[in-house]
Parts: sequence; C-alpha cells; structure tokens
Amino acid sequence: MPDYFEFKEEDINLMPVWATLPSLPLECWHPNALRKIGSRLGMLIAMDSLTIKMERVSYARISVEVDASKPLVDQVDFMLPNGVMRT
Repeated sequence: MPDYFEFKEEDINLMPVWATLPSLPLECWHPNALRKIGSRLGMLIAMDSLTIKMERVSYARISVEVDASKPLVDQVDFMLPNGVMRT
C-alpha cells in the first residue's frame, strides 16, 4: 500500500466539529473572546459568518478541532469582564 495511506492513530482521532454557544453575552462576541472559549474545547478553526457579523445573536458558532479519542466537552465555564462566572 502506498505510504500516503498509512495513517497514524493520532491523525485519525482529530476531527473538526461545530460548537454552538447559546445565550453568549454580547461582550463575548469579540474574536479574541471566542478564541479563548474555543481553546477550552479544542483548537479553534473558524467562526461562522453570522457569528463574525453578529447577525444572529441567539447563539455563536465556532469550529474547533477536537480529539475524538477523548470525551467531548459539553460546557465551558468562563469569567465575564465584570467578574461574573458563566457556563
């Protein structure tokens, strides 16, 4: 079999997923804040265009690369600029 078909297990475990962040406070819609939140889930790949333009503020969507061999993160705790913790 050609070398380019030989995959390492860690290559197969990484996969992109879209994460939905419902009811995200508007002060967290800045790309830097979304990057920090995304880094808690995996490696940030992208933000959808409606999130970037803030055209749908009921939820934000980010794409992150996650390790499928580990349990998925279903919530992220973070602190707002005013010191309040959010989930």
